[in-house]
Amino acid sequence: MKHSIKAVAAAALAGFALGAHADPFQVTWDYAIYTTWTGSTFSSGGGSQTTNATELSWGSSAAGAHHTITGASAENSRSALVLDGAGSAETPNEGTVATNVITPETVGKVTHYNNPIAGSFATLTSASLTTVLTLTPKDPAGTTIDPPLSLLFTVNFKETTNSTGTCVIEPAPGFGPCPDIFVLTPDSLDQQFKYNDIWYTVNLVPAATGFYSLPAAACTTTGATAPCFGFWTEESSQEFEVFHLLISGDKIYETPEPGMIGLLGLGLLGAVGASRRRRKS
Repeated sequence: MKHSIKAVAAAALAGFALGAHADPFQVTWDYAIYTTWTGSTFSSGGGSQTTNATELSWGSSAAGAHHTITGASAENSRSALVLDGAGSAETPNEGTVATNVITPETVGKVTHYNNPIAGSFATLTSASLTTVLTLTPKDPAGTTIDPPLSLLFTVNFKETTNSTGTCVIEPAPGFGPCPDIFVLTPDSLDQQFKYNDIWYTVNLVPAATGFYSLPAAACTTTGATAPCFGFWTEESSQEFEVFHLLISGDKIYETPEPGMIGLLGLGLLGAVGASRRRRKS
């Protein structure tokens, strides 16, 4: 899969090079963007769950228990997926993005707080992550694209059992017993729209080097279909992944194929060397 992404990236770069043509296209756009959790499912079990626009957390319902507290006993601990810097409908993130420029705009991140929790607690199994994007032509100036674009991700998640010998992904040295697994399924990872007789493609993509092609067993254990992309978080640690915005525009996208455009976005981010960031508690 690694080689195929690189091949797509090479093709994508070639396509971007073809972007210099006689037909005018939109050079830059002002954007307003926000991302929210819009749905979640949990396994059966005890404890309590928090579900709102920026936080999905689960685990102990004891007074004072919180996902940012590390080192607590499994009976008094919580885990979480938290959106940071994602904006909101009231206060979206705003900025300017250029067309056919492969330097991505960072528009948010998701952090996984992986703390050991008791096996009797309900845990997250899946979630929906929705991004709403408003674009206004800046150079040359134009009318805001209406309606706003909406991009949907489905997250498949596996809170692994804290038992050695059962790991589908082996822990790194010094960690254990089993990492938790996060799989991102692009239900609508890109959107196409036509403006002034040119098709534009908007990609909201995770940093390519932070997401990996996971083993088939890891996909299956989360309920996702292999092949799949995602990341894993070692027990008693934190991991965050950033999301980027890219816009491409050219007549080569007259009949874009969403699945390929999604891979193209991942390949582009790999091509420009988006760096993986890891945080350990």
